[in-house]
Amino acid sequence: MHIVLTDLLACPFCGEAHGLIVRADRIAERHVLEGALGCPDCRRLFPIRNGVAHFPDADASAPGPGPDPAAADGDEPIRIAALLGLDRAKGFVLLTGPAARHAGAVARLAEGVEIVAANIDGGTQAPDPVSRIRIGGTLPFGPAMLRGIWLAGPYADSLLAAAARALHPTGRLVLEPAPDDAESRLPPGFRVIARRDRTLVCARNV
Repeated sequence: MHIVLTDLLACPFCGEAHGLIVRADRIAERHVLEGALGCPDCRRLFPIRNGVAHFPDADASAPGPGPDPAAADGDEPIRIAALLGLDRAKGFVLLTGPAARHAGAVARLAEGVEIVAANIDGGTQAPDPVSRIRIGGTLPFGPAMLRGIWLAGPYADSLLAAAARALHPTGRLVLEPAPDDAESRLPPGFRVIARRDRTLVCARNV
């Protein structure tokens, strides 16, 4: 997990205004391989094991992990990068569901973008171009911290509001498949910029 990512994370219990502090027990080339994230408010600790940060309820409620993102190829990484507008983005981008399986390939396509893959196993013992986290029913990011968010499967429904808060003003939110009522649930200031079948691409009005 890239050490700069810790500046974006928030306590899932205390809320998005409460940032986390990293304790790095083992680090290599700015990637934390072993350690923990701690909340100064509630004092809870979230472990980092084998380069993967673990948040509440991840093992119980998270969709099953897919293959390691390093194995991804084909046209899907190009589609993901295009829908998220990563040719113009800088910063961190979160991928969930099937898109997270392509995290490594997307990272190679998008210079200047750091990819965060949710619920992908296979953390490495060496620095990895992808930061991995395991999440359950919460999105542990502060407001306006992510330059792109791809929500897939049940996350497109349950985490829509949290993702809208976590999205940077210049970022994009992709829902696939989008819930039937997704457009009506977008907060004020958001608009749909692309729609195809069950895929919805949203952005803030700027």
